Amino acid sequence: MVTTSKTAAPSALTAEPTAATAAVATMAAQTDQAISVAKTSFGQASAKSREAMEEGLKVMDSMTTISHGNVDAFLESSRAASGAFQSIAEEAAQYSKKSAERTAIAVRSMAEAKTVSELMQVQSDFARAEFTTAIAGTTRLVQTVFATMTAIVAPLQSRAMAAVQTKDSPEDS
Repeated sequence: MVTTSKTAAPSALTAEPTAATAAVATMAAQTDQAISVAKTSFGQASAKSREAMEEGLKVMDSMTTISHGNVDAFLESSRAASGAFQSIAEEAAQYSKKSAERTAIAVRSMAEAKTVSELMQVQSDFARAEFTTAIAGTTRLVQTVFATMTAIVAPLQSRAMAAVQTKDSPEDS
């Protein structure tokens, strides 16, 4: 029996390196496969990140364009409001000045009246004329305010319509 053990030993030694070599080869193949899967995964993740970054840049560019247009519309609207309000203030000042002049003339005429009847007639004519003038002035003011509001809202409305059209455009689909 001693002899068989000695002859069996070299065969076992030869078998062990073959198993080790196979294990190393299997580990190497699995490592190569894992590296390949990792490279593929990282490549896909990199491509997705690049796509997301490009999409983000497109959105930022679009938002910048929209914001720029909104600022322009707001400035245009503000200029219209400023000009209109200045015009309304000037018209109100002129109306007040003319009203004061008309009132001064009426007061002089009332002071010069010789009878109570003449005084009442001057006062009645003055009141009628002032009422007519006030109605005409109010009508002009309402028309001016309406035109002003239209001018103020127009650029903002235009931007809102552009935003809706941009949102509904087929490029975004």
